[in-house]
Amino acid sequence: MHEKLSCLLVCLVVFGCSNDPGNDGAATPAQIDAAPQTAVRVQVAPVERERLEPGDNLTAVVSADTSAVLRAEVPGRVVKRIAERGDRVKTNAPLLQLDPTRLELGLRRAKANLAVAEAELRQANRSLARGMKLKKGNTISEARADDLETQVERARAKVALNRATRDTAARDLEDATLRAPFAGIVEEWSVDVGDFVQPGAALATLVDLDRVRLRAGVTAAQAAGLRPGQTTEILFSHLGSQSRTARLKSVGVVADSATGTYDIELLLDNPTGELREGMVARVKLPASQGPLMSTVPRAALLKTPLGMGVFIVEGEASPRARLQIVSVGATSGNRAALLDGVSEDDVVVIDGHFALSDGDAVILDTVGVE
Repeated sequence: MHEKLSCLLVCLVVFGCSNDPGNDGAATPAQIDAAPQTAVRVQVAPVERERLEPGDNLTAVVSADTSAVLRAEVPGRVVKRIAERGDRVKTNAPLLQLDPTRLELGLRRAKANLAVAEAELRQANRSLARGMKLKKGNTISEARADDLETQVERARAKVALNRATRDTAARDLEDATLRAPFAGIVEEWSVDVGDFVQPGAALATLVDLDRVRLRAGVTAAQAAGLRPGQTTEILFSHLGSQSRTARLKSVGVVADSATGTYDIELLLDNPTGELREGMVARVKLPASQGPLMSTVPRAALLKTPLGMGVFIVEGEASPRARLQIVSVGATSGNRAALLDGVSEDDVVVIDGHFALSDGDAVILDTVGVE
């Protein structure tokens, strides 16, 4: 590989220094096209086949084990915020109070309507009992007896409806007090005292960080060796060198369309609360050694509208840079594994690629070729 690069550089020197006496110093069209001023000076490095230690630089992002945006169930005006941002609360602890006045009136109305319906049912039952006695003596007609039975059925239905209305009103009154659905920390308030909210409006965000989740991406080869329940070594550089042990929760089966990697999720206890959502951790996978992969310096990678890409240098006498879209796998140190798009004999640009376009002529700098 290094010999190929050295040969390529020598060809460039010979090409640049050649002078055809028959041209009397005049540049031919081909020489004009290959003129140094039209080329971009770049640094390059070879694609290498190597094993990246799984987890050496596999990164994972911390998220809360449980997180919820709490929303209003009933309309009302905020009259009190019982808990403040950063407070740790228990399950079912009150967090916020809406004005209950209208809801209390609604419950009283529902109870009164239910009482009327129950009285009507009692009256209908008494009328039916008298009607049955009269029917035995042939004092009332069959049709009249049927009417009395129908009145009882209607009264029963009215009672059931009013009981449901009462229960709904009672539940609405309970929902005027926002309570924590689980133990956690009040992360954010979306409303202030005096605000009027409608059902569905966001009120607060509650998170549980007693246990955290970590998400990362692995290659297909790495995913094949992982099983839920395995333990992994986790390191947070800003929290010291002491490692922590996380349990593998799940391994994805569908690759990310942008990176070609598979999501894994790990669980880690956080009893001290020092881990926060959004922190980045380094993960060492259970496997002792990764597979052989095509790798390039991470500096070779650049974002394009079509995804991650690299510039591959092609041609010896007149080298040009070709943009190649690639799928990025695991990373380790300053190396990144490419799942496709390159071969072992390729040379990629590691510096100067931001000034390049696909097909540009390039001048190779000696730095980065060694």
